[in-house]
Amino acid sequence: MNKSFRFILLAVVMLVLLLSASSTLAQKQPVTIWWPQSTSGDTAECLMNTSTSLFNEQSENYEIQWVLQPPDDEYRNLIRTAVVAGSGPDVVTTDGAAFTFELANAGLLKSLNQYIDQYSWDELIAPWALGLVEIDNEKYGIPAELESVVLYYNKTLFETMGWQAPKTIEEMIAIAESAQAAGIIPFAHAYSECVPCNEWIVGQFLNHWAGPQKVYEALTGQREWTDPDFVEAMEMLGAMPGKGWFMGSLENFFSLTFDDMHAAIGNGEAAMNIEGTWHLSTIDLWFGEAAGNENEWDWVPMPTKSGAELWDIGTGGMWSISASSAVPDGAAEFINFWYQPEQQVLWLNECGFQLSPVKVSADAFSNLDPRVAEIYSSLTAASANGDIGYTPWTFFPSKTDVYLYTEIQRLYDGQITAEEYLQGMQTQFQEEFDAGEVPPIPVTSGSN
Repeated sequence: MNKSFRFILLAVVMLVLLLSASSTLAQKQPVTIWWPQSTSGDTAECLMNTSTSLFNEQSENYEIQWVLQPPDDEYRNLIRTAVVAGSGPDVVTTDGAAFTFELANAGLLKSLNQYIDQYSWDELIAPWALGLVEIDNEKYGIPAELESVVLYYNKTLFETMGWQAPKTIEEMIAIAESAQAAGIIPFAHAYSECVPCNEWIVGQFLNHWAGPQKVYEALTGQREWTDPDFVEAMEMLGAMPGKGWFMGSLENFFSLTFDDMHAAIGNGEAAMNIEGTWHLSTIDLWFGEAAGNENEWDWVPMPTKSGAELWDIGTGGMWSISASSAVPDGAAEFINFWYQPEQQVLWLNECGFQLSPVKVSADAFSNLDPRVAEIYSSLTAASANGDIGYTPWTFFPSKTDVYLYTEIQRLYDGQITAEEYLQGMQTQFQEEFDAGEVPPIPVTSGSN
């Protein structure tokens, strides 16, 4: 072989190797994230499309891949099984801190401490939010959304009936009695499609009647759930479905759908609805021209025993990294991208997805309906000031949370009393408390 040929051959081989290396470097590693199909279709599609294109364009080494999964009530078992087997997603999404705490306790999640330092998340995300899932000074999850539960009402119907938006629970009950006497359904509530959604109202009555300080004491083992104020709250709530206050009858409450209940309050068949801030992304579908009626909606903070304003803080899911992820750095890079203030404002304004507990500019709500802007302004202020109550899906241990929303149905249909319901809750909670399975509980400065 002559020198010229050898030189040409060597050059060709080197070129092939360089091209191969270049191709390998250009190929980004996939980072998977699972998403339960409980988020409304338009919001989920907007989130997935915008985040995928924006992140994949700016990341040099990774590309995000979303995988839709069944709704929340099936998703827990699915994600638990997957992460135990090491076959789950890189970014683990759950429905709240309690379940994330369970996974972290089982060693299934990766500590985020190194990424908190690397990306300065402690300067970006509220301290109480970063500490929701903490074990031995290691942090394992970040809230996906800052959320609460409010009292929505049909403003047009209220004006017609001469009702004032209630500040106290007793005022709310008086409106319910007046509505029923007039042939109007007091509350548009029906959870046949989502048994866990029962916790929305249970948590509200525990906090807003007994007071968040007592809930804090119960969650930290200083008070039992059988406290008389808790019993009184559950007796009050437990009687409502049997009176026909929820969609007209106990049977309707157990069998009707979300569309049924939202249509009822939108067209004026029902007066009020205790539901979360996540409903803001779709509420306009049920009022006005879009729904074929002339009604308007409005809201007030969920009433309390005293009339003092109180916001129960919730997190609409938690984001973590699987302990078995092959690309934890890529998962962390995407999480950091997701929580940047400019992205959070984009998700809110363009997709209707709630803010995470991050610091955003004062004009973050400028493009929103004033009613929606007022909710987010009030909620973020309460979060910052610590004037908070405790949503079950965020602060209750996992098994106690499941007990709370499943067994409440037996209270509603008269199989058990409020005392029996709360005694069972205390027994389950004590078991988890003794096992160290209660998430960290931030101190409240709120009162009832």
